[in-house]
This record gives sequence, structure tokens and C-alpha cells, in this order.
Amino acid sequence: MSDNLRTLLLTGAVLLFFVLLAACSEEADRTPETPVAPTSATSEQDADTADTQSNKADARPDNLIYLFAAFAITWIVLFLYAFFIARRQQDVEREVHTLRERLEANRDDGGSGLA
Repeated sequence: MSDNLRTLLLTGAVLLFFVLLAACSEEADRTPETPVAPTSATSEQDADTADTQSNKADARPDNLIYLFAAFAITWIVLFLYAFFIARRQQDVEREVHTLRERLEANRDDGGSGLA
């Protein structure tokens, strides 16, 4: 494996580790909020609005999990692509090396044929 690919993979792994660590710590720090009961019966509409806002606020941190999942999947796909490209490059380099050796051997034999 080439040094550039190793560096890329190591950097990505460290980045993923820190993002996962941050996501887990935010999840642990979050405490469930208890809904606040309305103080008067006349403000039912305000209570409904407060409930809706409370539900939206509670839903936001849960969406971070999906954001992290998309982020992680994207990086994993990128690293797999880089890995397969690096392997293909090694195969091509090996084939070029073999062809050069065969060409030099053909020149040394006086051009008797490439076999």
C-alpha cells in the first residue's frame, strides 16, 4: 500500500474517531426535558405551541445521529474507493514492470521475439 493511501486512511480513521467521540459525548450529556404544564387553563394555545417547540427541540439531537451516519458512510465509501484505486495502481505498476523486464530480455536476445 502506498504511503499516501496509508496517510489518507489514518487521517480519516482519526477524524471518524473524534466525530464519533463527539457524537457520543453529546448524546450522554443530553438529559431528557420534562414538559412544562400550562399555568392557566386559558392558555391552551400557548401550551400547544410550547409542546410543539419542545418536540422540535427534542427531535434535533436525534437527527444528529442520521447526520453522523451519512458522514460515516460517505467517508467509508471514499476510503474503500481509494483502497481499490491503490490496489489497481499496484497491479498496473507490477504489469508495467513485467513488460519492461520482458522487453529488456527481448533486446538482450537480439530481438528473437516476444514470448
